[in-house]
Amino acid sequence: MGVVEAALTDATICPPCSTPTLSSGPALPDLRFDVEAELILCDGDQVAAHSLAAGTHTGADVFGAPAKGERVTWTHTDVVRIAGGRIVER
Repeated sequence: MGVVEAALTDATICPPCSTPTLSSGPALPDLRFDVEAELILCDGDQVAAHSLAAGTHTGADVFGAPAKGERVTWTHTDVVRIAGGRIVER
């Protein structure tokens, strides 16, 4: 599932954002991306969405850091191209 799902029919209209709960497997089993709706930018078929990612690091190394069972958070920006109501390029 992508961060942004919807048909983009007009450059001035942003598609609705979703707040999916995604699993990264054993490293961050409760990983979640919360999209900040006020930080979605659209230009033609291009969409940029900013989100806050958070999860409990309980498994494999993430970005070279070993698991300590602590909650970790970071920001994430996704830039995609939409065609036919789907994300076709990241």
